[in-house]
Amino acid sequence: MKKKKETRLISCKCGACEEMPVHEQRHHSQHFEWIRNLESEAIYKCYCSELTKSRVVENGEKYSVRVIFGTDQVKKFIEGKSFTESEVDLNFKEYGFRTRKELDAFILGVDETVGWLECFYEIQNIKDLE
Repeated sequence: MKKKKETRLISCKCGACEEMPVHEQRHHSQHFEWIRNLESEAIYKCYCSELTKSRVVENGEKYSVRVIFGTDQVKKFIEGKSFTESEVDLNFKEYGFRTRKELDAFILGVDETVGWLECFYEIQNIKDLE
């Protein structure tokens, strides 16, 4: 059985990005200021002053989508306003996928929520972490 390799990914909408081994302590980030731990991840502050949430990327993931849930938060994002720590924790979620087909199916589901639940998403390609 192949050992599952995981990496912690921290990225910001300004383009700053950092990968670190999952076993590394979260406050050892070089480009982001650690704010506090969450269940399995953490909240960080980018040097551009934006707050972001890290996520564990599993071996083989090639696509990522970050979703912001909530009408007020989407409006705030579009207007370029900053988010509080609790808003990032509650309203930001990032998902990873191994194939474009999986990603497209997920996006189709997210698109169906519009009107019932406002959200915004941005898709990113992840380099192969093997």
